[in-house]
Amino acid sequence: MHRIKNFLDNNAKFEILVIEDAVMINNAIKTNLEKENYIVHQAFDLRSAYQMMEKFSVDLVVLDLHLPDGNGEELIYELREKNEKAKFVIFTSDNDLSRRDELFKLGIVDYILKGKPAQIIFHELNNIIQRLRYNSNFKLLIVEDSVIVRKMIRRIIEPRGYLIVEVERGEEALEKIDTEKPDIVLLDLELPDMSGMDILKQIKRKSIHFHLPVFIISSHTDIETLRNVYKEGASEFLKKPFLAEELLVKIDNWIDRKEVERNLHSDNHLLTQFRGILSESIGLAIFSSNDILVWKNDLFTQKIGDYSSLAEILHSFNFESHDLFDSLLQEQKVLDYKILKLNLVLKLFPITDIDKRVKNIMAVVTAI
Repeated sequence: MHRIKNFLDNNAKFEILVIEDAVMINNAIKTNLEKENYIVHQAFDLRSAYQMMEKFSVDLVVLDLHLPDGNGEELIYELREKNEKAKFVIFTSDNDLSRRDELFKLGIVDYILKGKPAQIIFHELNNIIQRLRYNSNFKLLIVEDSVIVRKMIRRIIEPRGYLIVEVERGEEALEKIDTEKPDIVLLDLELPDMSGMDILKQIKRKSIHFHLPVFIISSHTDIETLRNVYKEGASEFLKKPFLAEELLVKIDNWIDRKEVERNLHSDNHLLTQFRGILSESIGLAIFSSNDILVWKNDLFTQKIGDYSSLAEILHSFNFESHDLFDSLLQEQKVLDYKILKLNLVLKLFPITDIDKRVKNIMAVVTAI
């Protein structure tokens, strides 16, 4: 996915303990993780897991809840006593919804179901780790007057790495939205000083906060309440008591959207800078993946001509589509052809990759 960044350099500082009694599965997970430069330790029973937790500064524990010398949720409590900062991903064959909910309320990061190919298990685990990395760039505001509910919500979402701000009154919430600039607001509909509906209205009245995702949390699920909150701009609605996994999935989905928006903004900014630098010294044109002209500068028109598509350039130079770039290079009609790929950063690739273009690759034609 676009949001998954390459953290290979930092992976060498990330320590993982795999606690799984099945030797083949444990070894397969370890092998795949080490390919990504993670530091991986292994334990095949609870006793060796204790030793590893005391010996190493483990960041993440991949835990099978059924070990030869221990089983159940008690393992999480016992292992946390050895390392309070370690995060837990449960590796299990149990897909019971209520059991998963209890595990999330215990503060696990996620769970992975057994029975899948090793490569898929590794892919899921690697995505979980990368999400932990970039989640720290996002802030959530919890607006809830119940201390118990606030603590429960924090216990569920904090292991995911999000930054969390808590308030119990409406006036505080409006102040924190301006000062803390949260990425998501979790808003209780019933507060002591003002209603959640009034807070929602005030949030959406400010243009700067109009697109701020607001999750309404309430025990009222009548049609009128639902209609009103969505009409006033709520992004999600959660009925008390809600499932922990439901909350996490909704948060993750909205954070994914925000990550895409940030990346697009960054790409557009870099592309603008790129255009500015090149436009002063070379002819430049950008074509979409279906070869239609997107943009060109004056120097390109002077050097190459006034074309609206790559097809017109092909025709004017009498070249076949697949031979366009190599032929032009050989005849030195154009001195420099490259492919510009819009990704997390701008990178230039050899023109030999032209036949491997995908939708997010644009042809950049330059001429000196």
